[in-house]
Amino acid sequence: MVAHMKVNVAGMAAIKRRVEKIRKDTRPAIASAINDTLKQVRTQASRIIRGKLAMKKVDVDKRLRIRKARPTQLSGIVWVSNREISLSRFKQKQGAIGAEVKINKTGSMTVFPSAFGPKRPKLYGGIYRRQGKSRLPLEKVPGITMAGNALANGAIDETKQLIPGLLKKNIKRRLRLIELRASGAVKSTSKGA
Repeated sequence: MVAHMKVNVAGMAAIKRRVEKIRKDTRPAIASAINDTLKQVRTQASRIIRGKLAMKKVDVDKRLRIRKARPTQLSGIVWVSNREISLSRFKQKQGAIGAEVKINKTGSMTVFPSAFGPKRPKLYGGIYRRQGKSRLPLEKVPGITMAGNALANGAIDETKQLIPGLLKKNIKRRLRLIELRASGAVKSTSKGA
């Protein structure tokens, strides 16, 4: 059962138009707030991951992607690529036991026993192992995935905790702008000018 009530007040038409204008502007504003939050989350995720992995900013940022929100779909995603990162992207050295790679920023180097390659120019910084007792064939030591490492190090959970506060702040900011535009305190910008 639905209850209906009708209220008529003088000057209600002007208020009704103002509310309609605000309502029309709300979905794009919330989508913009979500997109602002996604950008901030990507930046924070990059900082947190770089704090744990010994990687350059360029390499981390290349593997963090955003799917933006739209007024018709008020959700967005920041995802971490699951592509393998070659061990040649990390600091390496050849030890007596095998190749050593500095993957994590803190802690010791990861040792790959019986592996070689960091000092060999023809191997382009890759790390290889022999498959048997003979010289050939060689197998390349697989790299790491940033997504797997970020999950293991807790970087994803750390970043997720930031989302509610950032989203709340951005939505408040965007809705305040709509209110100011509706009251005439701030002029809206036209896209053509």
